[in-house]
Amino acid sequence: GLLTEKCGESVASRIVGGTVANTRQFPYYTGLIRKKYFNRTLSLACGGSLIRSNKVLTAAHCYDKSEPNWMDEYVAVFDIRDRCKRQYDGFSDITYVDMHPLWNTNTKNCDLAIATLQENVKYDTICLSPKGYNKYPTSAYVVGLGLTEEEGTTENVCNLLQINIQIFTRETCMGTVMAGILQRRTGILCAGVLSGQFDSCQGDSGGPLIRVERGVHYLQGVVSTGAGCGRANSPGIYADVTAHRIWIDRVLKKTPQTNPAPGCQYGPRTTVRPSRGRTPSSARRTSPSRSRVSPFTKRKI
Repeated sequence: GLLTEKCGESVASRIVGGTVANTRQFPYYTGLIRKKYFNRTLSLACGGSLIRSNKVLTAAHCYDKSEPNWMDEYVAVFDIRDRCKRQYDGFSDITYVDMHPLWNTNTKNCDLAIATLQENVKYDTICLSPKGYNKYPTSAYVVGLGLTEEEGTTENVCNLLQINIQIFTRETCMGTVMAGILQRRTGILCAGVLSGQFDSCQGDSGGPLIRVERGVHYLQGVVSTGAGCGRANSPGIYADVTAHRIWIDRVLKKTPQTNPAPGCQYGPRTTVRPSRGRTPSSARRTSPSRSRVSPFTKRKI
C-alpha cells in the first residue's frame, strides 16, 4: 500500500512545462472526477489533497452551489497511474463539503473547500503548513493533471505532472501583473517562474502547492486562479493554507474521523481500502461532456 507512519512522507522519496511525476512521491494527490462520467472517463474537473484519511482540501470554485445535489458532484480518485487508460488504485464517494464561509464567487476570496469522504482511505496524508509560516521566497512544487498549454486539451495528459516553482514575497508579486488581485484579495500566495513557461493551468484547480522541508511535504497553498498559463511576469494565485488554518482546523475538529489519521501530531490508524470493483453511488452512465475545459477549473483573469 501507500501508507507510511506520518503525513507528508513520500513512499518513493504537465502542468505547463511539467515532467512526469511518480505518483508514489505524491500519494496524497486526489483527482475529483465528475460522478456522471466516472464509468467512461477519468477526465478531471479538479485536484485536491488528502489532509486526513477522510478529508480532501480543494478549491471552493470547483463546486457550484446553485446546482442541485452539488455536494454529490464528484468522486475522489487516488493513485492515478495513467488517466488515459483509467489506471488508478482506489476511489471514494464524497458525503459532505464544507465551503469556506467567506468564499466569494465574485472576488474569488477564500477559495477553499473541504470534502468529507464516505470512508477512511489508506493513502498518506500531506502535512498542513503551520500557522504564520512566511519564509518567502522559497522553492515549491505543484502537481496536477491539467492542461499543458493555455489553449490546449487534457485528452493527451495521461500522467501526473510536476513542476518546481518559487513562492514569491508579496513585494515581488506586487511587481507583476497579478498586483491588482493581491490588492483585492487576502489570504493568498503568488508562485511561479517570472520568465514564464512553468505554471499550473486549467484542470489543476484545487491541487497542492507543496513545500518540502527535511523530506517532509507541507501543503502551502491550493491552486486557485491566474492570468492565462505560463505567461511571463504572471505568477499563479494560490489560497494560502497558513492564513486559513483556523478555519481548516475547526472543520477537522467538527467532523472527526472514525480512526485517527497519521500526521504531524497523529499516530497510526486502521483504514478501509476503497474497492475498485464497486460503482460510485448514484453514478449515471452518460457520455462525457464535449467541453474540454471545466467551467469550475482554474480561471483566466
